[in-house]
Amino acid sequence: MSPGIVESHVEEAALAWLTELGYATANGIDIGPDGGSPERASHGDVLLVGRLRDAIARLNPALSPETRAEVLAKVLHADTPSLVEENRRLHRYLIEGVPVEVRRSDGSIGGEQARLIDFDNVEANDWLAVNQFTVIEGWRFKELRVALAKEPRLEQTLGGLADADVMARIGAEGVHPEGRFLPETYSFVRGQKDIDVLKRAYRAMQTQLAKRWAERDPQLPLGSADEMLILASIVEKETGQAAERPRIAGVFVRRLKLPMMLQTDPTVIYGIGDSFNGNLTRKHLETDTPYNTYTRFGLPPTPIALPGDAALLAVAKPAEGDALYFVAKGNGEHAFSATLAEHNRAVREYQLR
Repeated sequence: MSPGIVESHVEEAALAWLTELGYATANGIDIGPDGGSPERASHGDVLLVGRLRDAIARLNPALSPETRAEVLAKVLHADTPSLVEENRRLHRYLIEGVPVEVRRSDGSIGGEQARLIDFDNVEANDWLAVNQFTVIEGWRFKELRVALAKEPRLEQTLGGLADADVMARIGAEGVHPEGRFLPETYSFVRGQKDIDVLKRAYRAMQTQLAKRWAERDPQLPLGSADEMLILASIVEKETGQAAERPRIAGVFVRRLKLPMMLQTDPTVIYGIGDSFNGNLTRKHLETDTPYNTYTRFGLPPTPIALPGDAALLAVAKPAEGDALYFVAKGNGEHAFSATLAEHNRAVREYQLR
């Protein structure tokens, strides 16, 4: 089979794959950076896509096709314009034989071919190897930042920045960061930055929150998706038991409807801040802060943690029932009660024995 025929098959497969991913348009293939002007892909661009796809598959055989697609999409549709530009030079090298000049971080030009693919020794292409970073349900934003800062395979760009400055850099100026990043595992390749992961987690939460808000029970006493996010963060911190999340959400929803104070310990702890030593006292419960739901009606002003999708879904569709109280049993589960008398008995049984 001639090289031309081989290339036509690769190009055809790559074009079909790009169409499936949504990169193909009536005007060609858009591979520009996010937020920038799309670039029309040439024959060489599409052919390179096929070669890149095959190289990623060979280098990461255990990954699902969806994850490999995510990696290649990130390479092509990078947040960093310089990465797109390097790939444009790579296109020219592979297709036209034009020498590649790589611009170093200090602005000088060198002959290094840092991102070139060695198709004869695919293991040498470590920049295409897939790494993963997991955002954990229930983390606070400060815990997410600490974990990101400890990831050596990400280029660190956020050290020393205030939270407000970080949010401005991801395009969310003025937004409180707590709760705004979806707990999930995110794939990345060498050379990507900490802010790239944050941007993806932020967009993922926006997407999932909008989806769950659209699916919500119409009788929810919540005025906005942001209020759903706040309540979901409380549900996330109250239980690690998947089956209990809708029941706990139901308790809080019924309390909001009455209205009745939420009286949930995790909000009080969040309001105490870094001075909390792990021992929640009666004085803490009686000391008013914007987050003390024992002294204030309604929701706290912001989320208190990163809620997972299961917590969002629990709030969108809380369990029906009449319970207004719950208390920890000591084994990770809770006892639910409809009246204060029942609740007090449960407290004596599980907390005061």
